[in-house]
Amino acid sequence: MNFLQSIPESIFEIIGFSIGFFVCIITAIQIIKEYKSKQSSSLSPGYVMGWLFVYSFWALYGLRFEAIALWTTNSLALLLQIGLCVIVFKKNKKIMDLGIFSISLAVKDIKTSKHFYEKLGFTMIDGNLDQKWAILKNGTSKIGLFQGMFPNNTLTFNSENVRDIYKKINGEEITVTMSNGMDKNEGPASFMITDPDGNPILVDQY
Repeated sequence: MNFLQSIPESIFEIIGFSIGFFVCIITAIQIIKEYKSKQSSSLSPGYVMGWLFVYSFWALYGLRFEAIALWTTNSLALLLQIGLCVIVFKKNKKIMDLGIFSISLAVKDIKTSKHFYEKLGFTMIDGNLDQKWAILKNGTSKIGLFQGMFPNNTLTFNSENVRDIYKKINGEEITVTMSNGMDKNEGPASFMITDPDGNPILVDQY
């Protein structure tokens, strides 16, 4: 205790300012990261709201006992945390973005179908004819040709955040008829649902 009491108050203020501003910088980096990310936020609303109360308490505590480092840095952190809360809540309420749309066609003969669509201006950009599949593109339009892989023509969405969409789909009480890779945190994954008219919809990330 004698050692702590021998340290000048100004040293504690400097350390307090340093730590406080470091926390503010970390929060600012998190805000930029969340703002730039196209995926839904990995931060829960409860988590970001909880820090609002923490910063509010220490800001008021510092103000009450005239601890400049406490109230200034925590007030700044509080403002930044409010901004982070706004971004997180907006992203969680954002309309579901399924990704890039294409249609997957169940074809009888992969080579015959490929030749036909090439006459319409499509060019093969991916696939393997020996494995009976091909992805063709014409401008912004994409189609997939699949022989023996799908029983029906399928609406396909290629997404960068298929796992987030999967969670939202389950929240909407929509029946998932097939899923792959959802038990992992990264890597290829997909799931399939069916609309009221029986049209299959595939959401895929590869």
